[in-house]
Amino acid sequence: MKAPRIWSEIFRYLMAGGVITIAAHLIFLLGLRLGMQPQIAWAVSFACGVVAGYVIHGRYVFRATPRKHHWISFPLTYLLRFAIGELILTFCMSLGLSAGWAGLWTNLALAPIGFLLLRFVLHLNFDRKADPDALAGSGSAPTDAAGDGAANDAEHAVEPPERRSHSPAS
Repeated sequence: MKAPRIWSEIFRYLMAGGVITIAAHLIFLLGLRLGMQPQIAWAVSFACGVVAGYVIHGRYVFRATPRKHHWISFPLTYLLRFAIGELILTFCMSLGLSAGWAGLWTNLALAPIGFLLLRFVLHLNFDRKADPDALAGSGSAPTDAAGDGAANDAEHAVEPPERRSHSPAS
């Protein structure tokens, strides 16, 4: 029996997210070592993570076809995560954690939030309603060569119900 698609996405997200998190944390630590303030080092490492995340999460984790709206919606999800991360980082440091440990805990806390936001955004097709199969964990959104789904509208349009005659059935 094949595992539902969401479980394989969660597994790939954890693997890819682990690699991205380690890389981003190393960039964060390098920034601290170079004398950056923790919030600035966090911003630099986060920006690097956004670029890596777009490629890895989009192609490998969610296997989504790039769409025009991803150039806006994908960074917006990261902007939301960034703001939440700044709050968590500041909170952890106020508890007395070193900047290094606070950054690690911040990244770990953002993992489930990131999965849900990215899964929603990468499976959403703004040209039509969201593909219910993609959001439910099976199938994928139709696409065209440009990656925006527009050329397939005619193919996937819902036909109006046939008009039935009102004659009595024989």
